[in-house]
Order: sequence, then structure tokens, then C-alpha cells
Amino acid sequence: MTNDLLTYRLVILYMLKKVDFPLTTAHFTEFFIDRKYTDFLTLQQCLSELLDNKFITKEIIHNSSQYSITSDGEEALEMFQSRVSDGFIDDVLDFFMENEIKLRNEVEVYADYIPASENEFIVDCEVKEKNSTVLSLKLNVPTKEMAVSACDNWKDLSSDIYTYLINTLILDK
Repeated sequence: MTNDLLTYRLVILYMLKKVDFPLTTAHFTEFFIDRKYTDFLTLQQCLSELLDNKFITKEIIHNSSQYSITSDGEEALEMFQSRVSDGFIDDVLDFFMENEIKLRNEVEVYADYIPASENEFIVDCEVKEKNSTVLSLKLNVPTKEMAVSACDNWKDLSSDIYTYLINTLILDK
């Protein structure tokens, strides 16, 4: 089991090294548990040990744990990556090929709302790229249904809205 834990920790580091955006607990769950590599408690143990050893960092953003690799984690991966089987590496690469856009959007396109008063909700929408905020938008809407709708639509329309704003505010004179 100890060898499995080492492999899982190395695969987590490898996954974080392969992308230029943070990965969430849900992303690791989708990879490790959906493929039946391990269970949730073991995955959490591996993440916790990597955090304790400062091989990864965790940032809570909008109630989501987002993980990134540290320079110490990169060094550890470089030293021990040969212990990860080619099959595991291929599975990680396939996972990213199939899901990269979805994974990136989950951490880079965000929308949520909070009640401001009885008849007012504030919708907070963001687009990030490589840990930099590209667009931040707050809307006041009168109903919870409108707030939910705005959040749902933001994920699909944020790119169009960004393009519209750039064209209207900067390019059109």
C-alpha cells in the first residue's frame, strides 16, 4: 500500500506539472476515483501529505480547493517520476486531452451570487487566465431565479461577453 501511496502522490504532482492552471479536488476525484485507482480517503491522504511536505499549495477560491505544484514538488517529481508507470502517464495525458477545456473553465470561469437584501442579489462573475483576472463583473438583480440564470449562462457566454466588451469599450470609437 505504501508503494501505491507514493505512486498516487507522484501522479498528483505529475498532473499539476502538466497544466498551467490549478486543479481542484473534484478534478483529482474524477481522475483517481472514476477510474477506480483508489478511494476518496486515500486520495485525501495523499493531498494532505503533499501539502504537509510543501510539494503543493492549496487555495480556497469560491468554496473550491485549488491545488498548484511548488518548486519543491517539481524537484521531487523530477527525482522520482521514473517510479510512475507508463500506463499511469498515458491515462493522465488521455484525461487531459479529453477534459482540458472543461477543467480549465471550471477554475478560470466562475460565477456565484449572494443575497444583498430581500429583493436584491449580487451576481459575481469572473474570468481568470493563469491566475490573473481578465474580467470581473458584478450585477445586481431583483430575484434569485435571475441570479441563478446569470450564473448558469456566464459559463457559456463569458467569452462572447468579454469579446463584446473589448470591441465596444476599446476598439469601437
